[in-house]
Amino acid sequence: MFSKVQLIYADLPYHFNSKHFQDGGRKFKEISYVTMKQKDMEAIKIKKIIADDSVCFIWTPESRVKDAMNVMEAWGFRFIKIAFYWEKTTVLGNTYYNFSPTTLCSMECIIYGTRGKVSKYKQCNNVKDKLDDVRTIHSRKPKEARDRIDKLFGKLNKVELFATEDIDGWKSWGYDIDGKSVENHIDELLKNDINVENTVKPVIKNKVCSNCGYSTDKNDEFELHLTRPFHLNSLPITVTTKGNRE
Repeated sequence: MFSKVQLIYADLPYHFNSKHFQDGGRKFKEISYVTMKQKDMEAIKIKKIIADDSVCFIWTPESRVKDAMNVMEAWGFRFIKIAFYWEKTTVLGNTYYNFSPTTLCSMECIIYGTRGKVSKYKQCNNVKDKLDDVRTIHSRKPKEARDRIDKLFGKLNKVELFATEDIDGWKSWGYDIDGKSVENHIDELLKNDINVENTVKPVIKNKVCSNCGYSTDKNDEFELHLTRPFHLNSLPITVTTKGNRE
């Protein structure tokens, strides 16, 4: 039986409808990963693999915070706060801005949610929320975010969803690693989960009347049987049990 996941870390593959940057109408560059619609991300069967006490961290751009919260809730977690925010910079140290229909965006954030009681997992209280790192290729997130989560919660059974590289100490699920979707990984995990109680029929303990051989596994029915008239003047009754498979 697999060990339930205690920590989820995900960079959601949002589908955006925007077609151009703001400067001169340049089209967005082709992206290498498979995007997903909101309803499909919410439908991923995370609830089937997470522990009763577990935590969740989800990356989101500023414009999709509400969508990320909806995904988090659908996966079985309660939103707590924005845990980290990343102010993107260039290699020269200047702030990097992305196009937006309203104000230009320089940040992405990680929202944090919990399920059950997780304070027992927390390792320290001095992890800072601001991430300063250079923006590199599209969708590549700072390694520091993962390091700070490790520092905060230690060696839990943790999974990175939509991962692009293998990381020591983490299960990494993503197309870029093995060509499998997160759903594929979950389905394989559940398929290979053999629960002995569901595959072996239980042994039923039957009570057997030594006078007439009547047998049942139900105590109330057996006690009623002993009060029947043909037993009242009989020799003392002994009761035995025997194992029986249904």
